This record gives sequence, C-alpha cells and structure tokens, in this order.
Amino acid sequence: MTATSDNRARTSSRRQRLWVGIGAGTLAAAVVACLLILCATAGANKTSATPASAGRGSSARSGAIVVPTEQGTVFVTPNGKPTMLLFMTTQGCSDCATQAQAIDRLAQQNGGKLEALGLEMDASTSRQDVDSFSQILALHYPLAFDQGARLQRRFQADALSTVVILDGGGRPVFRGVDPSDDALQAALRRAGLT
Repeated sequence: MTATSDNRARTSSRRQRLWVGIGAGTLAAAVVACLLILCATAGANKTSATPASAGRGSSARSGAIVVPTEQGTVFVTPNGKPTMLLFMTTQGCSDCATQAQAIDRLAQQNGGKLEALGLEMDASTSRQDVDSFSQILALHYPLAFDQGARLQRRFQADALSTVVILDGGGRPVFRGVDPSDDALQAALRRAGLT
C-alpha cells in the first residue's frame, strides 16, 4: 500500500466516524426532544378515567389535570363534572382508607355525575401496594402517583387524607383534611352536582 492510498483510507475512516458521530448525535437530540414533548404533554394535566391511548396527540387545556393511573387509564379534568381528588398514601394511613371509602360511596351514589381520583403521596410506595389497596377496599375509581408532588403543590395538599373538590370547569371549590360526608356533600353541591 502506498502512502497516498494509506492517507485516503485514514481520511475515509475519519469521515465515516464523523458521519456516524453526527448521526448518533442527531438521533440522541431527536429522542431527547421527543421525551421532553411527551413529559410536557403528560404534565399538562388531565382528569377523567379514559383509555390510556386517549388524549395523546390532543392539545392539553390550560389548567387541566392529566394523570396516568395505575389502572392503565389517563385521568383528565376539567371534563364538565365535579371532581374529587384524595391526597393519600396506601401505607399505614387508616384515615386515608376511611376517606377513600367515603369518596367511593359518594361517587357510586352519584353515578356518572362526578369523577374521583386517589393520589398516592409517597413516591416510595410500590405499584403493587397501590393496586392491593384499591382491591382490598373495592374502590371504583382510579388511583395514581402524584409524580414529583406536582398536584400536592398546586392544591396545597400538605397533609394526608386531604380532599380537594373541583367544579366542572376545574376550579377548586373545597379543600379539607379528612372531611365529613356532610362537608363533602355540601362542597359537591357548590361544585355543581345536582
């Protein structure tokens, strides 16, 4: 092999590495951009038990709550119905279990006129524990993790067993810790439940 052909081979090899590097960098940037878009869309906030595939690709409403649930749906609000949010943990909180059952009763009594979502506040809780909690209490509404405590901060839910009730437009009308059934029913009336 001559010196000229050796230099050409090295130059060709460098170009190939350069193009591979540029291609890999472009691909990595595209993947990061897609992940950022997906995170921003998921963080835009939905609330109503709809199939997990629903809402993808649609524009998120301002102030909406969009939360993927442990039951494989996406909870989206506002949706025109009053919504009850329970900030809780499945780990050793008897008040949370009692409140979860009270919310389930109210949701069942009012048929499809309102929505409910239980939000696990303890990020160290396993998905299995959340599923077991829902099954043991026979809850009819979805549970989800409050990723990064985003909704806790938004609704100032600093204590376990905090219930936030939103009207059909997604505006908070009530926030209370371990509220009575009467307080919940009065708040639901203020939220527009008839």
